[in-house]
Amino acid sequence: MVNTQPPEDAQDHTFHLSDRLDVPVLLRAGPERRPSRKQWEGAEQPWPGVTVVPADGWYLATTTWRQVIKAATGVGRDIDPWIALTPNLAINDLVSRISPLHANLCLKEVKAPTPGAAGRRLFVNAVYRYGTERSAQSAFGYHLGMTMAQWICAGMMGLGPTQHVEAGGPNGHPGFLHASAQLPDLWGIHPHGPLHWLIEAKARRLIGLSDLNEGMKQLQGGSALMHGQSHLQVLCGTSLPAPWKWEEDHLFMTVDTLHVPGAPMRSGRAAPLPVDPAGSGRNACGHVAPSVRLMPTFGHPASQGSPRGKGAPRSAAHHVARTSLG
Repeated sequence: MVNTQPPEDAQDHTFHLSDRLDVPVLLRAGPERRPSRKQWEGAEQPWPGVTVVPADGWYLATTTWRQVIKAATGVGRDIDPWIALTPNLAINDLVSRISPLHANLCLKEVKAPTPGAAGRRLFVNAVYRYGTERSAQSAFGYHLGMTMAQWICAGMMGLGPTQHVEAGGPNGHPGFLHASAQLPDLWGIHPHGPLHWLIEAKARRLIGLSDLNEGMKQLQGGSALMHGQSHLQVLCGTSLPAPWKWEEDHLFMTVDTLHVPGAPMRSGRAAPLPVDPAGSGRNACGHVAPSVRLMPTFGHPASQGSPRGKGAPRSAAHHVARTSLG
């Protein structure tokens, strides 16, 4: 419903870069049925670090609004050449990436389950519920999904720069340029592999198994173009609330990962090194993400603690994925 006037009880809100917030995140081996309210409301295990994919399970990832904004500005391409050549256009592009988040989201207090948690979570606001028509809500869902995928992969799991697949996929395979093909959204390289990641981002109201299965088909389309090269499929789902629950239900994420092992190499032949998605042609190990260069240096709660998740992954493929990144 789109109202011409805001509801009388609408709460006003603004974000600050230093705002701390918690995001419930479920790590698992593949898409399953939508988690129950008890599960995503009850997540409390702190995020273990930013260098690897953690073990499967529910986490409460504590971050800052600055990290979310950094993800929005860095997802899919390097902003630096645009700033250098067309600074006015670059600034306008940055505004277009940041303003939808400010316009449609807000923070609300939720009881912190652990002393280190922020005690605030992301909700949609009155503009999203009452002042935005359906097509604009769908556009925001795409924008939010891409932002949160970048945040969880690069900001929380240490992935390097990402690039939109439609701009050219791993190893320059022309199949990634086919507009009609079912392909993932993003790709990047983890510096602890080096290992290609293919990433599909989904954000829906009450996101469920059918939405995620669609994303898996897109990831499989990307894997078919890797020609036996080892890589990780990463499916990021961000759940938006139902219209009748917009004031009660906060955002949460599911992250489904699957390691696709490479084909055995012939004797005397070495596997090719991944190509830097930023376009330099270098191995991406040690490459500094463009979003890091855009933002001032700051402390991040998730950077404290163990560099690896504890507990056994649920499958042999997951064991390969976890250990290859460690």
